[in-house]
Amino acid sequence: MSEPKRFLPTDGLPTAEFDIVEALRADGVSEIRNFVLGPKVGMSSICQACQRWLIRTRLASKATVITGNDPVTYLAQALEVREVGVVPLFWTSPVLGNEKDLFFGPGAGTLMFWIVERMRLDGLQLAARPQNATSFVISALQTTHRVPPDWRYITSHRSLQPLLLDVLRANRDLEWVQAMSTGHAAELCAAKQVDACVCTEVMRQQYRLETLQEFGSPDMLFFGGLTPHGASVIRAAYAGMLAHRDQTFVLEANC
Repeated sequence: MSEPKRFLPTDGLPTAEFDIVEALRADGVSEIRNFVLGPKVGMSSICQACQRWLIRTRLASKATVITGNDPVTYLAQALEVREVGVVPLFWTSPVLGNEKDLFFGPGAGTLMFWIVERMRLDGLQLAARPQNATSFVISALQTTHRVPPDWRYITSHRSLQPLLLDVLRANRDLEWVQAMSTGHAAELCAAKQVDACVCTEVMRQQYRLETLQEFGSPDMLFFGGLTPHGASVIRAAYAGMLAHRDQTFVLEANC
């Protein structure tokens, strides 16, 4: 029989970003192991937000990044980490369709929103290989949502599928294919496994695709979640950090 679900208490943990970063820099933390959406490093917005946060906080030197097929899978991997001094973080985004299921399900014993990173998506768009991105195709999409009759597949991450509903309704023979991320969608399109994809500008450039329709660059939030094991490592590091601060304050007061 499994134990009853219980949300992870925040007692003894830093909550302000400055204190979080300082605790992660402490000698008691040997590695920050980040679990992110793949399929490869840098191919998803979640991974890019994680890397952006590591660079912004100057923690990249003690961090590793591991990709997974979906948040449920890599959350389970993060929960298995038990090494001394290793803090596992699992990264998610509120636009994921199963965020609430993670929060009240397998993530109930974690702090899913311990770290927050705000990042603007880089030119979300519908893209295709150059031979499919003719002026005729672009014009037809913009006016009627119609695509060439020989197109069979269009792909996106499942959270982005609503952006394609008008196209799918106007093209009954066009089948939607689920991609793991915007980068994976671009990869599938470049490999000729689908006819068009929803991706970001950086992925469009990387896979040499052409823009069919621009959706814009919305701001999004991304979260780094803390596991119970990670919390125990951080509590010890944070307690040591506070003790050092208090000692420094006393010494300065006596000078």
